[in-house]
Amino acid sequence: MVLDRGAYEQVVKGAVGLGHDTDTTAAVAGGAAGVRDGIHAIPVRWREALRGHDLLDPLLQRLLHRQ
Repeated sequence: MVLDRGAYEQVVKGAVGLGHDTDTTAAVAGGAAGVRDGIHAIPVRWREALRGHDLLDPLLQRLLHRQ
């Protein structure tokens, strides 16, 4: 199983390495690893490279601080 490959980055890269529909497979594996490990497990360089921070950050902060 791809989730057994270790930390978040290794899980996503392992999913890509399986071939075929790599974007979907990596998204699903990354989502599962993210739930398992939390947002801080995602490499900072990956998070900083994402577009749309100005739109996403306020929504993310609301979600993370919801009780």
